[in-house]
Amino acid sequence: PQELHLMQFESAAEREAALSGLGLQEGLLRTIMYLEKISLTEAKQVYAAMVAQNMSIQDVFRFIQAGASPQILCEKSPTMSMDLSTLHRAERIMNKPTYIHLVRHPLAAIASSVKLRCKQLLVQGHTQPQQDPSSSWETQERMWTQ
Repeated sequence: PQELHLMQFESAAEREAALSGLGLQEGLLRTIMYLEKISLTEAKQVYAAMVAQNMSIQDVFRFIQAGASPQILCEKSPTMSMDLSTLHRAERIMNKPTYIHLVRHPLAAIASSVKLRCKQLLVQGHTQPQQDPSSSWETQERMWTQ
């Protein structure tokens, strides 16, 4: 699936509160659509139920894995590696997680970060995201080198 942005949260409600309005819901919604063979509107209803029930992220993963079986679920969100506590959470809630370390050329990674930031700003209603200093190439390059 696309980036799910799940592992850094304990529950669907916590995830929704943190990511609402950032344009990062698409991956999970598209995954639900694919697995359940439903429309976007229906996938949003399924996700809203997960949030309303304050479903644990472990249970969200179980839901996805059950639908994807016998395939293996790969959570590939870049945000997974940004905080060591996220990896500790993976160890706690997953059954023997396997890690794949991908290496990307810095220029491609920076360009992707800038594109994502611009998308997030457009979702938030900014008409000219390039005027936001946090979306600049230089800012993303500094983040990469720190």
